[in-house]
Amino acid sequence: MNSYEKTAFALNIILLVIIIAKLMAFWAVSSVMLIIVLIILLHKMNFDNAVEDVKEDLKKRNSAIDNTINQVDSVSKSILRIRNDLRKIVFSLEQRLEAQRINNEIEMKRNYRELAGKIIDIENRMNSEKKMLTNYISHIEENMREKSEL
Repeated sequence: MNSYEKTAFALNIILLVIIIAKLMAFWAVSSVMLIIVLIILLHKMNFDNAVEDVKEDLKKRNSAIDNTINQVDSVSKSILRIRNDLRKIVFSLEQRLEAQRINNEIEMKRNYRELAGKIIDIENRMNSEKKMLTNYISHIEENMREKSEL
């Protein structure tokens, strides 16, 4: 009970004493008045208890809501942290893939140049072999002509 309730209770008791003192001669009326005042006091006390129960229930609900809010906040923070970690991982993977792509392109260009060089070298050898074969065939034809002339 707070000070307001204590003061109200004391005033009600004083009122009861005054009513009893004034209406002593009229017991029937005084007893009815006394019962009415007691009923009012009991209802007020019951109402105060109900208000306290509602306040306690609200406190419990508020604490449950606060706990739920805190849990949701922690979950959302962990989701944000996971999202940021995933972004970092994806970024690093993209960087690695880009570096690997660049390395692959460089390697492919180098291999292409080597292959092109080898193909040119093979063509040069084939041309020289072709010339040698042509010279050899010409030489054989000349020998055959010389033999046929003889």
